Amino acid sequence: MIIAPINEEFLFRHLLIGELGKKFSFTLMSIISVIIFASLHVTEAKSPLEIVMYLIIAIGLAYVYLKSGRKLSVAIALHALNNLIAYCAMVFMV
Repeated sequence: MIIAPINEEFLFRHLLIGELGKKFSFTLMSIISVIIFASLHVTEAKSPLEIVMYLIIAIGLAYVYLKSGRKLSVAIALHALNNLIAYCAMVFMV
């Protein structure tokens, strides 16, 4: 719940958007980051709604990362909060 957000935000936000965005385009790399992030998270999607949910999360994380001045800690905190909420929802819905 904590390690995954650190690793994923470093890869998808910092490397893809932050670093490759300098070479190519922040918009292009944000789109690529969102697509890859969502694709890796919907491997067992049971409905199109799950795919949309991960796309929205990925767009939100990319947006927050860029609007925060590319502060990785902000994206990591938001990602960890999202995971905590999802975990609690699964635990308490059982």
